[in-house]
Amino acid sequence: MRLTYTDELMELRHWRSAEGDEPSEKLARLVAHLPRAIEEELTARQRQIVHLHFYDGLSVTQIAQKLGVHPSTVTRSLQRSARKLQHILLYTV
Repeated sequence: MRLTYTDELMELRHWRSAEGDEPSEKLARLVAHLPRAIEEELTARQRQIVHLHFYDGLSVTQIAQKLGVHPSTVTRSLQRSARKLQHILLYTV
């Protein structure tokens, strides 16, 4: 079964809450390497969509309207971005 980017985020949130308020060293390394992984591994469009979704808090529909694309395009981009980042970040933890 393939996880969607939402499933992966929920796992991270669960991991964080299971570790308590203080982030573990593993989580700290992951968070520290995330910006570089985003910059180096994602395409310009993927970076833009990830930023709009996770940093600006826009929904898939809002991003699609803003960029003039179909919502499924945004969803696919987020899923591909999550898979790329997961693959790269596995080596940092």
